Amino acid sequence: MGLWGSQELRVIGIAGEPNSGKTLWGLSVDPNCLNRSIPPTTLIWDTEGSSETYSRLLNFERRDVISMACKFRKDYGPIDIFTVWLDDMLKLPAGRFKVLIIDTIPIIETGLALFVDGHPNQFGYTVNQFAASKGLFWGAVKHEWKRILLQIAQKCETLVLTMHMKSEFRGARPTGKRIPMGKETVMEICSLYMTLVRRILPGQASVSPKPSGKCDHPYGKSRLMYVNDLGEMQQLLPPFLPDASPAGIRYYIDHPADFTNLKPQEQAMPDEELSEDERLVLRASIAADESAKAQAELAKAEMAEPKQPPEDDLKVKLLGAMTLPEARELLSNRFAVSKVSELNDNQRKELEEHLNSLGN
Repeated sequence: MGLWGSQELRVIGIAGEPNSGKTLWGLSVDPNCLNRSIPPTTLIWDTEGSSETYSRLLNFERRDVISMACKFRKDYGPIDIFTVWLDDMLKLPAGRFKVLIIDTIPIIETGLALFVDGHPNQFGYTVNQFAASKGLFWGAVKHEWKRILLQIAQKCETLVLTMHMKSEFRGARPTGKRIPMGKETVMEICSLYMTLVRRILPGQASVSPKPSGKCDHPYGKSRLMYVNDLGEMQQLLPPFLPDASPAGIRYYIDHPADFTNLKPQEQAMPDEELSEDERLVLRASIAADESAKAQAELAKAEMAEPKQPPEDDLKVKLLGAMTLPEARELLSNRFAVSKVSELNDNQRKELEEHLNSLGN
């Protein structure tokens, strides 16, 4: 019998705000995490130091990807983090660990995109083809990411991928919703994808120490099924899991949700019912947006001098389309840079196309 009893969960995606329990969720998948008398059966590639706190409490092997990249190259960037991690993953013997965790994946996804952009021939394209069509480029990135993730998944019983949340934007404006970071490739290949939340549930007086989880679209999905007494295929997990811990998942595997009579705590939570943490994040985002308007106007005025170099022209156009915080988030999330001056030619062209599309 495997980690999940009668079910197989090869790839699991776990999203959530800071302190929602993503790292601890992955580390507690294997019950051996509590048995320090045996060799660890869980390996985590830690990209931001989240698992270090648990290293003296739980039984797992930790590999600090940032330290690995730093040893490889002192002025490391996302592409170095990706290549160092990939090399380490490829050397890992299949079956050595039951659980493999990448915590978190966005920096590795960014490094992968930069690697693909710099090696078009390796993926059957030319520099000019990538420059002419971002569809070809992102298609190659998604295909390579899926290939790599499925390769890792064959080395263990369960691969856990974690990611933070980000503000959803429509055009250049935030919608007020928080959505998972990362490429849709992860959602596509996962057998289980959940967004963890911590909130006071119906019938409870305080927040549970165990995270709850959203499995309904667009915050998650589940391929866990069973055949009921009528011979019909049914979902195992409800839209909302009051206890979304690995133990809670195992409970539902043995006791499937009754979709004809879901408990109040199992029903999908409306988007407007934000947790207190989510409300704080949203309030901070709105406050930052308002306070940044004056800064954006000042920045645009300072850069509106005649005969600006092309680089400054693009910066003016960027700040003309959105506020300064939004511009910084776009540069960071989409291109892994902090300034327009750090963009390469292909990235500048992509940004130009994106800004033109906002005006249509």
